[in-house]
Amino acid sequence: MKGLKFAFVVIACTLLAPHAGAGTPNDFIGEIADELAERLEGRRDELTDDPDTLHVLINDVLLPRFDQHGFAAAVLREHWDAASVDQQDRFIDSFYNVLLRRYAAQLLEIKLDTVKILPFRGKLTSSIVVVKTRVDLYDGTNASVNYVLVPMESSWRIMDVKIKGISYVHNYRTQFAKEIDKTSFEKLIARLEAAAVGSNSE
Repeated sequence: MKGLKFAFVVIACTLLAPHAGAGTPNDFIGEIADELAERLEGRRDELTDDPDTLHVLINDVLLPRFDQHGFAAAVLREHWDAASVDQQDRFIDSFYNVLLRRYAAQLLEIKLDTVKILPFRGKLTSSIVVVKTRVDLYDGTNASVNYVLVPMESSWRIMDVKIKGISYVHNYRTQFAKEIDKTSFEKLIARLEAAAVGSNSE
């Protein structure tokens, strides 16, 4: 799980690289990067001391571009189908807010001017596409990060993140499946709801 600490950070921080015509998956990631780079410019110290403002800023940019329903269903798999609509809604809301708190704290550790989007190699007609990127962090490390996107509403939505081949969805699926088997889905939701409004992160 260590490698996932900045997973959602790099989703939001990938800088625009040269790519093909408008509407490509690389364009989609680039638009996210442009908005965040503009909003964060010169505000690193300020936002470090004001996480609430940072959360709002990131949420405004990321939420419309994130497939919350698809991500949640992919993470829970068979547990998703067995859940009630109310449980599904509560899981989506609480899990997203936990993730928001978690990666927001890491956002300012990315060197925004070093992140690169690699040339797109997939097929635009595919139901799932992958955008490959590379990021450098202030601690001197770097990582390859792949964004799994799905087409939606004449654009794209983020569905998964893979860091060095390790899927974000798969890791949470394994973690939550064990927790649900040990306790229950309802208790998992309750824990996430508490974490979403507290200081703890997943």
